[in-house]
Amino acid sequence: MPVSADDIIRITVRFTNVDSGEVANVFYMRMGGTGEITDAACIGAVGSWLGAIYAYGTGFITNDQAVAGYDIVTVEWVAGRIVEVSIVGSALSIGVTWGSGTNNPVPEGAAAVITFPTTVPKTRGRKFLGVLDNSAISSTGELISGAVSAFGNWAAGVLADLVVSGLVGSAGVIKTIDGTFVPFSSAVVRSAVGYQRRRKRGVGA
Repeated sequence: MPVSADDIIRITVRFTNVDSGEVANVFYMRMGGTGEITDAACIGAVGSWLGAIYAYGTGFITNDQAVAGYDIVTVEWVAGRIVEVSIVGSALSIGVTWGSGTNNPVPEGAAAVITFPTTVPKTRGRKFLGVLDNSAISSTGELISGAVSAFGNWAAGVLADLVVSGLVGSAGVIKTIDGTFVPFSSAVVRSAVGYQRRRKRGVGA
């Protein structure tokens, strides 16, 4: 079925890593504007949006990691939880390689942390980027300025709207209290390295 204005899509970008198996970044996006687009058009537009984002920071991600593809579904808030409505589709490539660092990787759970505030108090998004290449880390254990800048450009790409055939997609977060979609308003890249505990393989942020 087509993707229309007011639809919310969930985009899951999957990565394979030699040591940790599969990890993922997940984005929610509300489609504004007017009209509708085909599933194929949505898949292509999302692929271009992701390609522009993941073009940044690749040198600070270990080359043991590679993009495995992305999946898109539409979702709704039903009875207090996010429910998948329809499968839009998937693709294997976003047009760029995420991970070209040639130094040793840091421990798998260590990651760059990007926070996405919103205009609603206590409502924000957060993404973890890894597995980091050792070149991203300074002698004091923080991200070097070049990595902070690169991941800042990555975050700016997330904030950029996806525009396709009358529809305008904005990334954001679904409030777990009432299911309201709230778009991201800005981004903050921490210089301190965060740690994401993997609860099970294939789960990421």
